Amino acid sequence: MSDAPPEAVLMHASCVAFDGLGVLLVGPSGAGKSDLALRLLDEGGRGVGQERLTCSLVSDDQVALARQGDHVLASAPASIEGYLEVRGIGILGGIKTVTDARLGLVVTLVKSAEVERMPHFGTQVVNILGVDIPEILVCAKEMSAAAKVRCAVQIIQKSARLVDFAKENSGPEAKP
Repeated sequence: MSDAPPEAVLMHASCVAFDGLGVLLVGPSGAGKSDLALRLLDEGGRGVGQERLTCSLVSDDQVALARQGDHVLASAPASIEGYLEVRGIGILGGIKTVTDARLGLVVTLVKSAEVERMPHFGTQVVNILGVDIPEILVCAKEMSAAAKVRCAVQIIQKSARLVDFAKENSGPEAKP
């Protein structure tokens, strides 16, 4: 029997993507996963920096996760693609979606008292299918929840650009 993680799994969660960066929203039933996804989609391009963020739905309620090399891709099961549950209104269809997104952040929804005041961003991770993904804890019921997610996305995107820049400008072909 192998201890290797599975290559794919279906998870009770919601997922949105900011310019291809998948953000997995996890938590117990009623924690606010769909509601937070709705706020992120509705507020789309707003961010705390000068850069505009484009947010799209990947999947709501169930997310298919598959390992691809050193990454995890999130997608929607075909039966629920493009649908979002909006409590008090019903199931909305025709939502702007992306087919899949590379997971870059896990947002675990918790009660406000469980959110650390000054965490060391980037040190907390969740292992999904053998891949460590950065995690933040957020209380979905707080008005600032969507802004906190967008802040984390901007930090991750900026960090990725710095790593890409360093790779492009190092090695024997780099100029002094």
